[in-house]
Amino acid sequence: MGLKNLDTLENALDRLCVTMENSLDYMSLVSRFHREQFGYDGTPFSVCQRVLDVLAITKDDTVIDLGAGYGHFVLAGAATHSAKFMGVELVQERVDVAEKVAADFKLTNAHFVCEDAAGFGCDQGSVFYLFSPFRADTLALVCENLVKVGRQRPIRIAASFNAALALRAYDIFKPLPQVPDSQDTMVRHVIELGLEYFCSQPE
Repeated sequence: MGLKNLDTLENALDRLCVTMENSLDYMSLVSRFHREQFGYDGTPFSVCQRVLDVLAITKDDTVIDLGAGYGHFVLAGAATHSAKFMGVELVQERVDVAEKVAADFKLTNAHFVCEDAAGFGCDQGSVFYLFSPFRADTLALVCENLVKVGRQRPIRIAASFNAALALRAYDIFKPLPQVPDSQDTMVRHVIELGLEYFCSQPE
């Protein structure tokens, strides 16, 4: 998909996001899911592309966004890479929007599931993205799931803020080499978002 169509995709997604977010009843979400974190701030497509470059996505990868929201990362990736992309999101209304956009733009390699990431089996993934979408107890369970997979085979992870901090506590995850360029405004944007990159070293 060319840059012009990628912009069209992002604009269409953002419009639907705003409409849906304005209609969501957060008190109802609290009632349904208790203390889970519901705020959503989608990653801009331009940042998604930089993250995907650092993660060195190949056609053989399965990329999973844990806490995908409206699917910005999944849709941006599926539009520009032949890998399989999957978004895991707790709120069905957000999944519905992501699936509609994927269908509208014929992104057959983008898939979404409405599921609690804490109980989601990460076995099929080779690359993971976590933009700090969880409260502490959920994040701990997600990290344990990633550790189980990382002990079996190499995986790559991009995580931000509290998710990155949590992953640093596990010896199995090592920093993924990257080549930051201080003159690259997009790299600065990624740094500002608190993103860190990890790879597992199987036992």
